[in-house]
Amino acid sequence: MYLLPVAALAMASCSNSDDPIAEVNVPKLATADQLMIRPAMAGASTRATEYSTAADIQSFKLIATGNFMDDDGTGNKPGTTTYDMSSGIEITGDATGSVWSFPIGHEYVWWGDATTKATFTAYAPADATVGSEVEIPAEMASQKDYIVAYNEGLKNDFKTGVPLNFQHATSQIVVKAVNKTTSAVTIKVKGTRMVNVVSKGTLSLPTVATNGSFSWDNTDYTPWALGNATDTYADTYDNAVLLEESNPQVIGQSQYLLPQQLTAATYTSDGEENWETNVTGNAIAFLIQVKTVADTPAAIYPAQQNNESTKYAWAYVPVDTDWQPGRKYTYTINFAKDAYGKVDPNQVGGTDNPTDDDNPSTVDPKPGEDVVDNPLQLTFTVSVEDWIPMAEPKNL
Repeated sequence: MYLLPVAALAMASCSNSDDPIAEVNVPKLATADQLMIRPAMAGASTRATEYSTAADIQSFKLIATGNFMDDDGTGNKPGTTTYDMSSGIEITGDATGSVWSFPIGHEYVWWGDATTKATFTAYAPADATVGSEVEIPAEMASQKDYIVAYNEGLKNDFKTGVPLNFQHATSQIVVKAVNKTTSAVTIKVKGTRMVNVVSKGTLSLPTVATNGSFSWDNTDYTPWALGNATDTYADTYDNAVLLEESNPQVIGQSQYLLPQQLTAATYTSDGEENWETNVTGNAIAFLIQVKTVADTPAAIYPAQQNNESTKYAWAYVPVDTDWQPGRKYTYTINFAKDAYGKVDPNQVGGTDNPTDDDNPSTVDPKPGEDVVDNPLQLTFTVSVEDWIPMAEPKNL
C-alpha cells in the first residue's frame, strides 16, 4: 500500500552546529542537486499498531553510498570531498509524516552526474541493532515492529526524491477464539501463550529494491538469521473473556515475532507430573475455564471442588504455520462442546494441577492427553493478510 509522496527530506537549517541532533528544519524549495528522500509504508493494512503510516515512523536510520556533499545551507558547496553516509545518519519526521529532516545543520547534495549508482538503505526503529543478534522480548509492550527499505539509482533517476518503501521484517501474530456451542458449555479465557518460539535472530538489511513489485515470495532477501534460543510468549489478564458463538474475540495482544517455520507440538510423558514442563515443538496454549450450561453448572476443565469459579487451567493446540516476514497471522480457535484441546504440562500461571485430587473416583486427564474423553477435534483457522488470504483448518 503506497501513501501519498511525502515532502522533501533535505531542509535548510538555521544552525551551524555539526552536532547531529534530530530536529525538524525549515523547508525550502529543492534545487536540482539537492538530495531528497520520500519514505512510504508498504503493506500498511497488515498492522494494527506500530508502523502503519509514514507518520508512525518518526525517525529512521539512513545508510547511503554515492557522491554526496554536505551543503552549509547558504547554497555553497564547500570543498570537493564527498560526504560519507555509509555509517548511517538519523532522519526525523514531523507528526504528520509529511516533513522529513536531516540532522540539524546539514543539507546534502549530489556531487556531479556520477555514472555509478548510489544506494540507499534504511531501517527503523533508528536504534535497532543490525548485524548482531537481538532478542524479541517477552514483554509485548517492548516488542519492535522492525521495518527496512532499499533503493538505488543515479541522480537523474530521483529528480523528485529517492522513494524508500518500507517493508515489515517481522511477523504479526493475533489470537482469537469462539465457542461454537454456547448452548451446552460456557468457556472463559484469561490468557494465551505462544510456546517455544525462536526468540533471537540477526537482522540484515536488503540489497534489492523494496519498491513497486517487491514481494517476500519472490526475493532472495532473507531479513533474519535465526538463533537457537526459544521463549514462551504469554499474555494473561485479570478479566476473563467469555467466548461468544458468532463473534471471534481477541484473546491476546498483537505480537511482533521473528519469521520462522513452526513445528507442531508433541508431548511424551516421563512418568512424572510436575506441571512445569513444556511440550516439544510449537503450540498455542490458552488459560481456560469450561463449565456446563445448567441451573447448577458443573466444572469440566479444570476439575474443581464445589464447582469453584476461580480456577483456570492451561490447554493447548499444536501449530505448524510457516511465519513469513511482512505478514499478519490471525488464528481463530474454534472451541465447542468436547473440543477443548490437550492438557498442558506447563500450568505455571494456571492451577497447580488441573485435576481434582480430592475426588479419587474421577479419572483425571494427564499432561498431553485430551482434556475430555471422546473429544471432538479442536480446529483453528489461520488467515494471512493481506498478500495471501487463506483459511486452513487444523486438527488437534
